[in-house]
Amino acid sequence: MIEMNIITVLLLLFTAIYIVSALYLLMQRHPRQVNAAAKYKISVLLAVRNEENYLLKCLQSLSNQDYDQTLYDVFILDDNSDDNSAVIAQEFCKDKQNFHYTKIENRIAGLNGKMNVLAQGLKEQNCDLILITDADCIIQPTWISAMASYFDEKTGLVSALTSLAPMGEINPGSKEKLFHKVQALDWFFLQAVARLSSNAGKPVTVLGNNFAFNLNAYQQTGGFEKIGFSITEDYALLRAIEETEQWTIKHINDARAAI
Repeated sequence: MIEMNIITVLLLLFTAIYIVSALYLLMQRHPRQVNAAAKYKISVLLAVRNEENYLLKCLQSLSNQDYDQTLYDVFILDDNSDDNSAVIAQEFCKDKQNFHYTKIENRIAGLNGKMNVLAQGLKEQNCDLILITDADCIIQPTWISAMASYFDEKTGLVSALTSLAPMGEINPGSKEKLFHKVQALDWFFLQAVARLSSNAGKPVTVLGNNFAFNLNAYQQTGGFEKIGFSITEDYALLRAIEETEQWTIKHINDARAAI
């Protein structure tokens, strides 16, 4: 009997803590766009390794942005792909002045994988903002303009939402449908928690295929070379920018910036 009473008290206590925490997070101010007509110079970095099945659609979507074509460049950073990714990328870049292909053959000491690729690509940048996505993503036309609209002189990093595979890709009659719905619900719940935590001044994560940062903020951290290798390079950068204590970090809920 005593054990049951203790369990009941603990459940009530945890429930109260959960409700208070949820209410606190929900009361925080949500990020709002600060510059709807942003005219930043932007570089989109796309780390690629063996993405021949997805790359073309991704590049086509990036070329159809509603942002001023003269204000953004897309840098395809090929991490020694051994499929047809290089051919696809080079062919696509031929008649597009703002698309650039680079093969990454060297490795910066201490860095590997995507972090090494991005670090090398970032060395060549001279812009205001860097946007990061992955080659297996299809980007909606409003993505660049929406992401840019949340930056001001104090904003260091902006993270936006990412969905799982569209429901249309799952066979309606398959057993995967229910699992996919549950998985998607769980995924959006986790992103909601991340967004609310960020609004409360306690950013906990960033999605590596949909975020942007101020190049000056990145350079102030010393770059990935100083940050050091991590398989979660996006999270490592988030923490490094946060630790400078000079930049705000935003996790936005804007359908125009979602991937």
